[in-house]
Amino acid sequence: MALQDHSFKHSKYERPNQDWICGWSKEGWSCKIGPRENGSCRAASECFPIKKGDRWFCTRQESDGGPCQEGPLPAGNCSIPIPPCQPILSLRKRRGRVSFWTIVLTLGILFLILPYPNGSVLVSPGDIHAVHGNFGEQCERCHLTSSEHVAVPVVDGLSKAESIGDSQLCLSCHQFGVNGMRVHNQSPKALDAVTGRLKSIQGVPSPPLSLRVLNWLPDGFHAPSQSTACGTCHQEHQGKSSNLQSMDDQSCQVCHTIQFSGFGDGHPELETYPYKRRTRVAFDHNSHIDKHFLKEDKNNDFGSCDSCHGLSSTNQTMFTKAFNTSCAKCHTQELKGIGNEASLVFFRLPEIDLFSLGEKRIGAWPEDLKGDLGLEQDLTPFMRLLLETKSSATVPLAQQQLSTLAGDFTLLQEHGHLYDLESAGPEVLEASERIIWAIKNLLFELSTQGQQAIITRLKGKKISSALGRTLGNKELSALAAQLPIGVLQTAQQAWFPRLEEEIRIRRKANQESGRAVSDLSLSPAIFAQEKSSFSYDPSVIGENEDGDFDLERMLEGAASKNTGIGGDDIFTDDSIGDDISSQSFSEEEGADEEVSGVVVNGQESEEEDVDPAEVQERDKKREGGVSTGGWYHSNSDFSIKFRRSGHEDRFSYAWLNLANDVSSTSMNPSGSQLLAHLANSFGSGSCLRCHSLDQQKDENDQMFRQTINWSSFRQIPHYQPSTHFSHGSHFSLVSKEKTCQTCHMRKESEEKDWTKIWFEQNTNPLKYSSNFKPIAKETCSTCHQKNSAGEQCLLCHNYHIGQSSVKLVNQ
Repeated sequence: MALQDHSFKHSKYERPNQDWICGWSKEGWSCKIGPRENGSCRAASECFPIKKGDRWFCTRQESDGGPCQEGPLPAGNCSIPIPPCQPILSLRKRRGRVSFWTIVLTLGILFLILPYPNGSVLVSPGDIHAVHGNFGEQCERCHLTSSEHVAVPVVDGLSKAESIGDSQLCLSCHQFGVNGMRVHNQSPKALDAVTGRLKSIQGVPSPPLSLRVLNWLPDGFHAPSQSTACGTCHQEHQGKSSNLQSMDDQSCQVCHTIQFSGFGDGHPELETYPYKRRTRVAFDHNSHIDKHFLKEDKNNDFGSCDSCHGLSSTNQTMFTKAFNTSCAKCHTQELKGIGNEASLVFFRLPEIDLFSLGEKRIGAWPEDLKGDLGLEQDLTPFMRLLLETKSSATVPLAQQQLSTLAGDFTLLQEHGHLYDLESAGPEVLEASERIIWAIKNLLFELSTQGQQAIITRLKGKKISSALGRTLGNKELSALAAQLPIGVLQTAQQAWFPRLEEEIRIRRKANQESGRAVSDLSLSPAIFAQEKSSFSYDPSVIGENEDGDFDLERMLEGAASKNTGIGGDDIFTDDSIGDDISSQSFSEEEGADEEVSGVVVNGQESEEEDVDPAEVQERDKKREGGVSTGGWYHSNSDFSIKFRRSGHEDRFSYAWLNLANDVSSTSMNPSGSQLLAHLANSFGSGSCLRCHSLDQQKDENDQMFRQTINWSSFRQIPHYQPSTHFSHGSHFSLVSKEKTCQTCHMRKESEEKDWTKIWFEQNTNPLKYSSNFKPIAKETCSTCHQKNSAGEQCLLCHNYHIGQSSVKLVNQ
């Protein structure tokens, strides 16, 4: 088929880009020069003759028949005039006018319809996703200007400012934190840190051509320092079942420092993935696998990873099974302990260097704990914490200067111990005296009030101020751990049969002297200064003829003078219940036991000395009587002990949490000592032998948070890391040849005691040596290729990083 001949001899010259065309076009012989711009005809003849020399020549084109025979007129005019035409609009112009008026008509209709209820339904661009289906026709839930005049959204809807404004409405339901509108919901500082690390990677390939073209665009899709509109990635109105999270790889990489063609071609190595931090439970995989799991033992049930690990309900992560399922078979006996390792010393009378104290009036004290016996038996951290919660006055109450025993403990710790005061000065000796009376007062409160004595002290202002909160009833109940008052009363009667009389007389004397009733210290020096300020009876205070303290004289005088022993009228800050002598004691707790050098239940022991072996044997029987957990007292070391019930013991859990919280406050010494004590109190069964302790420090390397990891890894609700991995979808690949160790390859450790080095001695969870090698990129890229398992960015990575949630709002 021959193409149309467009040469000047055979084809007419048309002007389709002009608004007006000649009216004779429909007849097939339109004029050559066409109409003017205003649509008027300007053609009057078939040609415009030209003059050559003294003659005129016709210029009619060949397509119109060539030069005419008549030729031009003498004046140079064409001899063949043509009638003027009526110019008409070109097809292009007519189409333009139709389009223009169609738009005008459409906008006019919108102006009339949209202001009315449900008017926006007519102009909806499509169905919204099912997750937003409850919005119905409420366009204003997502668009700032949907309820305003239509001209506003038409113009502003195309602007970046308008899309950012609409994104703010997204954040009214979707929560991404303070950086919700920034790239990856991260602060510029965090993004700069990641960028700096990526720039340090060597051997980065050059970006592919398509990304190099996109890089020419200003700021790519979004700049780290600017806000990013949600609509940049999430396109709505694509249907109810559309994928709102769909995003191509180029859209991800255009902003990234390292750009590559595919996962196997240019993607950086996985570095330490997935072992970013140590496990929360101190567990040495190498030790357990080599020593236990690989043994050829028919009774050994632990031969695979799923013996201890299970797949989460979401099929994403692996969790560690409960203690009773995975650990109890081997470690139950360790938790129960052997002998005294199973028991925790809660209260213990310390040994006192009575020779160095001299004439200090400390009252009765067991003979086995007097003098330089070399026992080095000191206070327990429990006692110190409880004692520090009580205030004691060092000056008359009129001066309103109260201090705690914390200063006395610090002073004593700097110069010695209660069992070694040989080099102590007067201040240390007086501090020691106050501590001793505080110990006796604590035992008195425990034996008269029981659990309430512990609860009252822990609910005090000192603990509440240190924690920044008040302990709840559930916490207090666990801290008291159902301590039986019978155990306390039996111990008090065995060690201090006249403790009630001592305490009451001391408080009576303090009240009359204007000192705090709770301040039981009344040294000779202080007494000499104050005895003239109040009326006293030497027999009541306990002075003998030489002015020295005499306990027996004090007790006898109190009994004869009826100083109020047994009454409650002399107490202003401590409530003491009924008289101890009126309370019953449990026979099985040894109410009538004989203890060397003390009076038991108000009567002298028949034997002056009791065989220590017999006393220890009785203590052992009492411990055996609480084999499933509970309280008992020990006369061999003058202590009250608690035997843990096993794993998840409430008492151990509650006191460890309290010690951990207090250790980072103003009560740091007491809390730290108690935490260290509890961490090692059960020997091989210590809680913190398995449950790691994490510390977080500020920029000045100062600890501001310390956490006990009571459970293994648990996925944080509404938290998204930078990567995700589905274990469930990969389980189909597991076989005898491809086990879990195909990806999780063990790494031999040079440390013999791996858990001690990286868990007990190190509290930084990010600083450790893993039992496993990092997963190599080649391990993943073997399957994850473009034409097989896929290598899309969103297959492994999350865009929104950190805490995110959907807030419940009123619809």
